[in-house]
Amino acid sequence: MYNICVNNWVHAFSSTKMIYWLFASILTLLFLSYRRRKPNTIAFFHPYCNAGGGGERVLWCAIRSMQARFPKLKYVIFSGDRDASKEQILLRAKQRFDIEIDPSNVDFIFLKLRTVVEARWYPRFTLLLQTLMGGVLSLEALCYFCPSLMIDSMGYPLSLPIFKWFGGCHVAAYVHYPTISCGSFAIIFGIRKL
Repeated sequence: MYNICVNNWVHAFSSTKMIYWLFASILTLLFLSYRRRKPNTIAFFHPYCNAGGGGERVLWCAIRSMQARFPKLKYVIFSGDRDASKEQILLRAKQRFDIEIDPSNVDFIFLKLRTVVEARWYPRFTLLLQTLMGGVLSLEALCYFCPSLMIDSMGYPLSLPIFKWFGGCHVAAYVHYPTISCGSFAIIFGIRKL
C-alpha cells in the first residue's frame, strides 16, 4: 500500500515538474523570439515551394510583386526542399512560370521536419495529425528565423497562431490550395458530387 502511494506521489510530482518545464520552455521561447525578431523582413511559409504547381505560381508572383513594390525589404522562404539550392529553386520558378526573382534580397531556410506533414504517415486521423504536425513544422521555422511579417501560403492552420503568439510576428495568409478543404471532408465522409 505504501509503495502505491509513493508511486502515485512520484508520478504526480513528475507530471507537475513536466508542466513547469513546459511552461518555462514556452516563456523562454516567447522571450527569445521577441528579442530576435528581424525588422524589415517578410517570410513566406511554403514548405513545398519547389513543387511547380498553382500554389507555387502564386508564391512567386507575390514575391516578385513585393520585390517591385518594396525592394529594400528582405524576403525569406521557409522551404522543405532540401534537395535543391536557392539558385535551383529560383531557376525552376523562371523556367516553369516565367517569373524572375531578384536573388539579392531572397533567402531560403530549409526545414528538416517537412516529412512530418505528409499524409502517408497518418493512415488514421490524417487531417488532425497533419494539422498538429503543421504546428510542429511552424515551430521549427520560428526557431530558425523570426520575421516581422509571416505569410502562410500553404494553409497550415497552426502556423498563424504560432508565429503570432510565440514569435510576436504580424501574420497574413493567402492560400491557393489549403491542406484542409471541402474536398478533404468529402473524402472523409464519403460525399460524392453528382
